Amino acid sequence: MPKQETTKPRSIRFSDEEWRAIDAKRGKLSASAYVRQCTLDRLGKPRRKISGAPAPHTTQTQLAQIIALLGKSQALSVLRGLLNLARMSALPVTTETENHIKAACDDIRQIKSLLMKALGLKER
Repeated sequence: MPKQETTKPRSIRFSDEEWRAIDAKRGKLSASAYVRQCTLDRLGKPRRKISGAPAPHTTQTQLAQIIALLGKSQALSVLRGLLNLARMSALPVTTETENHIKAACDDIRQIKSLLMKALGLKER
């Protein structure tokens, strides 16, 4: 069996702004694993898989598709419309129902925000 190559610590400098960007985009990966993944993938030299470690399944394309579907579904506007009708008493609902609608709006807004952040996009 061939001997496994070991990794060695290397020093690399980042500005505070660059480090914040790396930290925001790395997700659950360590900073070194994220930087290694970004650089080696771009060089066409993907790193060997570590057995037992879960492989990432989410890509930026998939995240973008989720945002597109979320926007296309108009779920937030429908919920917002229901909430406005409830506030005007044009929709017979209880306070509990109104709170559930508000919570659903907040959840969708948070999902959108997290997806946009994961893609490195600014919200409008």
